[in-house]
Amino acid sequence: FEPIVPDMESFPPDLIDLNDKKWGRNYTGISRANSALKVIAAAGSDLTDGQLKAAELRFIRGFFYFDLKIHHKHIPWIDENMTQEEILAASNRELTDQQLWDKIADDFRFAANTLPDIQDDVGRASALSAKAYLAKTLLFQAYEQDDMHNVVNINQSKLEEVVSLVNDIEASGVYGLYDDYAKNFLFEYENGKESVFAIQRSLND
Repeated sequence: FEPIVPDMESFPPDLIDLNDKKWGRNYTGISRANSALKVIAAAGSDLTDGQLKAAELRFIRGFFYFDLKIHHKHIPWIDENMTQEEILAASNRELTDQQLWDKIADDFRFAANTLPDIQDDVGRASALSAKAYLAKTLLFQAYEQDDMHNVVNINQSKLEEVVSLVNDIEASGVYGLYDDYAKNFLFEYENGKESVFAIQRSLND
């Protein structure tokens, strides 16, 4: 594992990633989500299921931001309402640590309140997957940190919301544990009951 660099740039399949690809790929995903959100907003009521599409996009944007946040802590927040000039001038210190968590939580909360509990298409975000990521976000956020990563406060109300969200997810009966942990990694169990949200890949098509 020597080629893996300590600032978390490296990840499969590249393994060696010395050009900030992880950072760049996350912001590419965010940019694409923002571009689509702008199109949906411009279409207004002319677009069928615009709110549902916006909710899926905000889930995806939250997904990318969550990954950036846990690896880098202070990140620039870019949304669909910013001009190109504002994007270029954006700083990773415009929002506090807690404000960034709030923004990410807002995206997952919107998705959780808008999407159906289950989607017909495999790989689409659902209300339940959004609740799971919202719970994960709030769990990180509840342990408030200073700039040196020391926990300075534990927000009990956020922890209570985490428990409530997890109870909702468990009560749905959609997810559960396999009798064998290895099934999570076997093709025949793909998108199974332990999979809250999974990126879909295809081969030889």
